[in-house]
Amino acid sequence: MLFLGPLMGGAHVFDTLAPHFTDRFHVLGLTRRGTEPSATPPSGYDTGTLADDIRGFLDALNIRRATLVAYSIAGDEMTRFAALHPQRTARLVYLDATWDRASNREIAKKACAEFDTPGSCEPPPEWSMSVSAIIQKEAEASDPDYTKVTAPALSFNVMYRSSPFLTPFIDASTRSKIEARWNAYDRFIVPRQVEHFRKDMKEGYVVELHGTSHSEFLFDPTQQSIIVREMRRFLLNK
Repeated sequence: MLFLGPLMGGAHVFDTLAPHFTDRFHVLGLTRRGTEPSATPPSGYDTGTLADDIRGFLDALNIRRATLVAYSIAGDEMTRFAALHPQRTARLVYLDATWDRASNREIAKKACAEFDTPGSCEPPPEWSMSVSAIIQKEAEASDPDYTKVTAPALSFNVMYRSSPFLTPFIDASTRSKIEARWNAYDRFIVPRQVEHFRKDMKEGYVVELHGTSHSEFLFDPTQQSIIVREMRRFLLNK
């Protein structure tokens, strides 16, 4: 079982989750290029190359076939790997890692035009030059093609009842703006991602997670117990 980390995190983000599977699997974690302690080469941050890094990692360890578990943006490179190497892919687990990039671009464009001043939806220049920004830009340039995946896949999706950007520290005007944008646009993002996955994945299963967020669910004991239970059920049922 190979765990693939999020945009700005390495394999150790799975330190509390991965041990739950060591009784039945040889559990490994891959920290992608550009994230310490892995090397930061000058290029190779497109989704295709990152998927090939997965192959190279498995080759180096003489692993013929593996179950892959991806958190966040790692879902893009995992999907690409599974499509290119079906014979090496046993099963897939997406930890809030399924995307409908085309739909997201459409929603974001309309939302930014209506609710944000020009330029406010663009990242600051220093972020734009970072490795993380390059990886994200490359991922967003295309849509994950689930139709080419043949392995069984389980997707955990965090479902929101309100905007995750609402905090106790924002003023009333900002709160009103965030709520209006949520009701008009942002509330459709995750449901469309789930629909995309259900429609295109040949053998896909979805588990909804409620009362949490993308940055919290993996580390919250209550949510983690759900993840472990459903993963074990999915992975160990032949």
